[in-house]
This record gives sequence, C-alpha cells and structure tokens, in this order.
Amino acid sequence: GFRACMKVWERITTRVFPEHPRYGERAGKANPDFLSTELFAEHVAAPIAEAFADFIGPLILEIPPSRAPVDVVAWETALVRFLEAVPPALQCAVEVRDPELLTPGYFPILREHGATHVFNFWSRMPDIGAQLALPLSMPGPFVVARLMLPPGITYEDAKQQFAPFDRVVQPQPKMRADVVRLIELAVERGFEVYVVVNNKAEGSSPGTVRALAELMKSHGSAP
Repeated sequence: GFRACMKVWERITTRVFPEHPRYGERAGKANPDFLSTELFAEHVAAPIAEAFADFIGPLILEIPPSRAPVDVVAWETALVRFLEAVPPALQCAVEVRDPELLTPGYFPILREHGATHVFNFWSRMPDIGAQLALPLSMPGPFVVARLMLPPGITYEDAKQQFAPFDRVVQPQPKMRADVVRLIELAVERGFEVYVVVNNKAEGSSPGTVRALAELMKSHGSAP
C-alpha cells in the first residue's frame, strides 16, 4: 500500500551543468541529453517496470536552476516531446527552479499530457501560494509539493543553521498555510496529494509534517 515519489536522473533533467568540479569538463555547458526520451526509456522507465512498478508514485523531474537564458520554444517543445514518450502507467511531476520556465504554455502542456507541476518551497521560486494562483497550475489528477529551502538561504547555510535537524528552528507559517490550502483544494477535486518535506525547510522534516497535520486538524480538513 505504499507508493514512493522518485527523482529522475539528473543527466536527463539538467538544462545546463552547474559550474562545479563534480561535473568536470561538462561544467557550465548545455546538456545534450536534456529531457532525452531515449535515456529515460532505458535507465528509468524500463528498470521501474521491471523492479518497482507496484510502488512507484510520481516521477519528479527537477529542473535545476541555471543562469542560461530560456528559449521558450525550445523548452516547451522538449517538454512536449518528453511527456509524449512517457509510458501511460507512469506519472510525471515537473519541478522548475527558474521562474522563467513558468512559460505561457507550461501548464497547458502538463494538463494535456497528464502530468503535473511540483509546487516547491525553494529559495529562488515564488512561494507556493503565488504558484497556486497561476492559471491552470493544478492540472491534476495528482498533486506534488516539495518543501525544501526558505527564501534567501543557501543549502549550506540552512545545513549549518538547522543541524542536527531534531527540532523546528525557523517556522514558516506562510508556507504551512499555503500547503494546507493546496491540500484542501486538491482533496476537493479528488486528486491524490504527495507532500515531500526536507529538513532544511524549517529545521526538522518530522516537525514540519507534524505542524502541517495539526494545522489541517484545526481547519477540520484532517482525516
């Protein structure tokens, strides 16, 4: 009865490789395998079908941030091509980390292909409430949220401030209210909801989950 979200291999989801030693000669260069349907079929879809089909939930395509300009036509064309090639049994949730990728065609493309948008709480993105307010932002029939990193804080800063991650250090009441609103809207529409919580959202993932559950209960929306 347990289904898991899974992030898709970064070789497929990275537009431009970050300037980081781990990427060697590829650092700073455009990724020729961005949204490769061939690599996805061989290294993601086939292994899932063979070994994890009974447990797979949404596949998260996290598109890392990049300073490279966004070619709207190229981005939307690549997204359509990719989603058209995904086997119907798999659910795809696209997580953009550049606001520029929230193009006019983005949400309609997701809706047309049975995919959804990942509502993310992450430093460089509009907050979840702002994302939810965008037209067609909840195409259904499932919803994914990822609570990752407060605005203005780097990953390393959060790691140092929040370790050892055994308590909520920096509560985010707006984030919590936005997530509960998101869940309530999804449930009203009969959509499945997945909320993935990182320790670096507030300091402790279990603490954030508990706070969300209590807030839902106070709204009368908890099961």
